[in-house]
Amino acid sequence: MPETTHTRRLATLCSIAAITLTALLITACSNTPSSTTGQKPPSLEDSIERVHSIDPPVAYWKTDRERGRGTAVDRNTMDSLLMEMAGRLALQEAILDGLLARTLEQRGITLEADAIQREQALLTRILSRDETEAIRLLEEIRRREGLGPVRFSALLRRNASLRRLIEAQVDLREEAVFASWNTLHGPRRSARVLVTPNLAEARDALELIRSGQDFSEVAARFSTDESASTGGLLEPVSRLDPSWPTAFRETLWALEAGAISEPVLVDGDYLVIMFLEELPGDGIDFEQGRAEAQEYLRRAQERILMDTEARKMLDSVEVDVIDSELDRAWDGLLPALKSSGLPSSRMTTESESR
Repeated sequence: MPETTHTRRLATLCSIAAITLTALLITACSNTPSSTTGQKPPSLEDSIERVHSIDPPVAYWKTDRERGRGTAVDRNTMDSLLMEMAGRLALQEAILDGLLARTLEQRGITLEADAIQREQALLTRILSRDETEAIRLLEEIRRREGLGPVRFSALLRRNASLRRLIEAQVDLREEAVFASWNTLHGPRRSARVLVTPNLAEARDALELIRSGQDFSEVAARFSTDESASTGGLLEPVSRLDPSWPTAFRETLWALEAGAISEPVLVDGDYLVIMFLEELPGDGIDFEQGRAEAQEYLRRAQERILMDTEARKMLDSVEVDVIDSELDRAWDGLLPALKSSGLPSSRMTTESESR
């Protein structure tokens, strides 16, 4: 937004605040008995109470040695701190919620009465198949993410709205369902990987390994992947799992046990892959696992489509922040919005672990 617009709106807001404060002070002075009338002037407690009526406290604090209620923490102080600390996320969520409500109305879509309950049931099912464990994990997530009653309810409605908007785009083709079944029930391979930003470094690392140095030690020293902390060890990978890059899967599944690949270009980096062992499938054939595979595929596609829809909506609006604390917080958020999704829309659509 142009700096002139922002400054003008902020100045207007400050002017209104000053006028309001002046009016309050004038009223307070006009209602204060004059000392010349012989009446007793207001006490300190009366003055504090009058200030608190303008800016009411939200909490009090005191040490063990103090008596009385203690020192007040006023709402104005808290508002400023909270605005800078969490205002950008709150504004982002409020904007997306507003956009979703408007879009649903424009398209004539009404959420079913049980849509929110179904979202919560889906979340608990994704977290764990054991109901008690799912409830425990959900409570832990809510505490960690600050999801109280208001934000959690909004989160469920947000996800239900996004899910309705993208439902027609979900594509359950047979080959994709088969790939999901393979991911859930087929054989998997464990591996170590070493990631470098260029081919020369990958070749140098490979030479160290071929000269006798342990793969895990070389990976821990030179790999740029987060798996370096475990010597490049990865979770077992199925042959058709689309969450792993195709070039990586094809290379891994072409290796013999114990073999090490040549450097492979994957998403701009060069990988050296070591095939450790193959783990057999769990014995559930395709027809037995079809329904589960379809559900798995649906949730995986919904997650991607919902994130894409949320980013598209946020990219379509221009935000004019006129509060100074919130403006500082929002400016810090803009680069992140361009490079990442919406965490709050992702939480309830993460795929189940095996």
